[in-house]
Amino acid sequence: MIALLGLLLGLLLACTAEPQPAPEPVDPHQEAVERLLAFPPQASAFEDPRLRSLELVRHEDRAQVMALLPLEAGMRVADVGCGIGRFTFDLARSVGPAGSVQAVDVDSLVLEVMRDRLQDPAFPHPGNITLVLGQQDGLPLEPGSVDLALLAHLDFHLVRPLAPPHHVDFLRGVGRSLAPGGRLVVLQWLGARAGATVEDLAANYRDLGFELEVRHDLEEHGSVLLILRRGQE
Repeated sequence: MIALLGLLLGLLLACTAEPQPAPEPVDPHQEAVERLLAFPPQASAFEDPRLRSLELVRHEDRAQVMALLPLEAGMRVADVGCGIGRFTFDLARSVGPAGSVQAVDVDSLVLEVMRDRLQDPAFPHPGNITLVLGQQDGLPLEPGSVDLALLAHLDFHLVRPLAPPHHVDFLRGVGRSLAPGGRLVVLQWLGARAGATVEDLAANYRDLGFELEVRHDLEEHGSVLLILRRGQE
């Protein structure tokens, strides 16, 4: 009888106990920042915080992203916002010596790092990479000269409403650089702006004259990869 009463009491307490709050969702970007802060100084060759963050903070598995890109040998690629070349060298090897990669960035500091890396055996490539200094409101690429343009974590501000005019002009310039049938690939971490959705991101590009072709959700990293074609503006 005592055992039965104990069992009933345990069940009663279990039913009346307050529910435990659900665990907070993991923020991939915050995790990346915490990893960066935890790195010892010798983990990076760079003292400049911009370069350290570009080198050490990672949002996605690079091999996974590369496997999703519609690349072919001989393609002309623009790595827009190349940084210190996280994707540049892989792109160059994927398109091969018959192809080309224009590594574009508005920061001359990162292009200096890229210039050193082009001479470094640790970053092999087929000799098909050209460095291009971009402008905040324009892209110095010839119209129709690119088969695929990659924008990796470049448009943090492009969620509705649209970004300032110079950002919009920049993206229109990316569109003009695409050859007929060319593709724009947008890799975006959605935590860059609170409340941003994939639908917002895709709608912005539709407004700019692009048509969504493929969407890949990289849920483990909180990012999305959109493959778009240039449509009618």
